[in-house]
Amino acid sequence: MKKSLLVLLFVFIVQGLSAETPEFIKAFNHSSYVNNFSIEFPRFISEQERAYLHAKIASLIATGNGEMAIAIVDDFYGLEANEFSTALFNHWQIGQAGRDNGVLITIKPTQSGTE
Repeated sequence: MKKSLLVLLFVFIVQGLSAETPEFIKAFNHSSYVNNFSIEFPRFISEQERAYLHAKIASLIATGNGEMAIAIVDDFYGLEANEFSTALFNHWQIGQAGRDNGVLITIKPTQSGTE
């Protein structure tokens, strides 16, 4: 079956955040700018693609113009996509305080026709 892709891009303004982080979100620790947590699609992006994206994001961050991360997940754990992404964005503290310059791209790959 062909893979289809549900890509959700969220740009968040980090003002007035008071919601508590759901406990399961704390397990999503990012060690890179590009994080594949997918068990179903562990090879969703190749190592070369990951390295390319990592370098591009590192370059963006080095300019001081913003911060960005990518998360590839299998499930939103009962939350709406925007709720899950907001919780992950807040947990990872993407962006610089007072600058509203953080971006999280959340990708949930699916089998064609299932979502």
